[in-house]
Amino acid sequence: MRYVTLALGLFVGACDVDTTGEPCSWEIVNNTGFTLVSLEISDADLEVWGPNQLGDQSLPDGATYTLTDIPSNPASYYDVRATDEDGDTYTLASTDFCLDGETLRTVLTLKNVDL
Repeated sequence: MRYVTLALGLFVGACDVDTTGEPCSWEIVNNTGFTLVSLEISDADLEVWGPNQLGDQSLPDGATYTLTDIPSNPASYYDVRATDEDGDTYTLASTDFCLDGETLRTVLTLKNVDL
């Protein structure tokens, strides 16, 4: 399992975020059958994706990737887009993966592939 610290600027840069709660974590499990080569996050109200959270790494099928220290903001929802090695995308819209100090676990499967 790989742990990374998500840059606070990703969430704070474009909106006024109330970060009074405990930071939280988000685990994404890749059960797509393919290697994921990018993982991007955006505030659901924005039309621009944030940077690739995987950087120059990839997330093999069956592996887990964890973002930590995400600011807790009960009023915000995020869109999440992953891209696999074949260029297929998997999008989760209006996801609330930050519940005051909690860790949310999301499993991506072929059911999440964009058609």
